[in-house]
Amino acid sequence: MKYSKETLQKKFSSVKASLEIEGLKVTKEIEDLVIAKAAGEISFEQFKREAVRLAGKQ
Repeated sequence: MKYSKETLQKKFSSVKASLEIEGLKVTKEIEDLVIAKAAGEISFEQFKREAVRLAGKQ
């Protein structure tokens, strides 16, 4: 099932809240990356490459 970007953003907001309750920070870059992958805008390889790049920034 494919969701619209708006629906994915709404669903991700509850995921983000749960992570933040656990003390983890979710940046806008990470949120955009996850939503882009879930929406089918990028491949898994692109997702992994960008995730590694973002992890290196922290």
